[in-house]
Amino acid sequence: MACQLIFTSSPVSLTTGRTGFSTVARTSDMPEKLAAAVERCSVYEIPSGAVYSHRILGVGTQKWHLLSRIRDAGTDYTNRNNFIAHHIVLSESEAASMRANAAEILGGWSGWLDSWDGVPRFVGGPEGIGEIRNSRSLPAREWESVFGDAGKAALLGPAPAKVRARASDAGGLLKLYSESLQLFTDPARSWEISFTTHFNASENPRDFLWRASDSDEFSGGVDLVSRKCPPAPDGRAAEYARTGEMNNREKFNLKVSGPDLGRRKFKVVDAPKRASAAAWKPMIAASCAVAAAGVATVFAFFGTGGETDVGGVALEAPAASNTAPSAPRSGGSGMTLSEARDAVRGEIERCEFQRAVALWDGSEHAKNDPSYRKKILSDIGYRADSLMDFSSRVFSLPSASQEDYSKAIENVFKARRALDVPGVPRLDERMKTWKSLNEKIRK
Repeated sequence: MACQLIFTSSPVSLTTGRTGFSTVARTSDMPEKLAAAVERCSVYEIPSGAVYSHRILGVGTQKWHLLSRIRDAGTDYTNRNNFIAHHIVLSESEAASMRANAAEILGGWSGWLDSWDGVPRFVGGPEGIGEIRNSRSLPAREWESVFGDAGKAALLGPAPAKVRARASDAGGLLKLYSESLQLFTDPARSWEISFTTHFNASENPRDFLWRASDSDEFSGGVDLVSRKCPPAPDGRAAEYARTGEMNNREKFNLKVSGPDLGRRKFKVVDAPKRASAAAWKPMIAASCAVAAAGVATVFAFFGTGGETDVGGVALEAPAASNTAPSAPRSGGSGMTLSEARDAVRGEIERCEFQRAVALWDGSEHAKNDPSYRKKILSDIGYRADSLMDFSSRVFSLPSASQEDYSKAIENVFKARRALDVPGVPRLDERMKTWKSLNEKIRK
């Protein structure tokens, strides 16, 4: 589940004993180490205006996507200048399931707070971000309007880039960022791009791939202040930015396999002399033993009720076991609440769905926070959606590589394991999608 955190100046903090700039609200199940990392990103060094950014945070063994809006908030309780930093945190799987890119969510979400005047408290997750869709599409009309050529959207890509822009240009800059992010034909790859609409001097340049500032140091590249920038680069990205048309390989972001004729080499050897009947007897006996073992393996595997076609591809996912799942990798007993939740998330990422539920149910925190079990089941459902989405895209392309096709089939089976977990929401809708994918495997 996505989390949020609100940081501002307050006489009372969510953390006992703290005053001044501190966290006044956050989602209750946000890990403590993650909350501390998010707090450190609450930096504001301009007189007024909003700063939008997307960071990628590494906390422990997990990667998180941090979407932030930081703006001035008048004066605080001591009559000093105040600001409010409102953050949204997404896991990798949550980011991959978003319908819009990071720039669109930053510019399109209506839940950003401009001030805080309540008592510190725990809050729910950010509502509605999963419903946001890209408001812009290619061709890159914003780039064309500002710089005269839609192809210049390709100036922002996977390499570090500087943009000269005022803090007040944040809204327009997000539109430019959005169009450049859409040049990544695999939406998941666009989430690898970190950016900010205003880079503060005290921040680490490594935090952002795309940085913007009105400093003269940022002149010479994309310049929103003077509305000038270098010519569009040559290549497919600029062409795509101008036309908005993809071929099948770009549309599905898949590799197309084919025979490597250049590596085919043949070696002519002399035929061996015919062996005597006596020499063949040991070989025949060994062959029979191998064949018998193979037949036994086939009956052992398919005797459980699974179905196959003539090519040996499974047509039905294995039925859910009625026995209790085996013990999870890390027992829930003795873990802190944060550790238990991190462990559950890890099991879901590894598609060990029954283990994830069993780990939580076996922890001492399950009784104190029964509502969190619903969140686990919801996360399992979203993981199934992500797995099936990949499979659907692969099955739609006849020229998909064998590697992608094999992974797509595997994902269908993993998704079924997720849907076999009792209590997963929207089961009928998701099972309908799963059955459709399974029929494609049959064909």
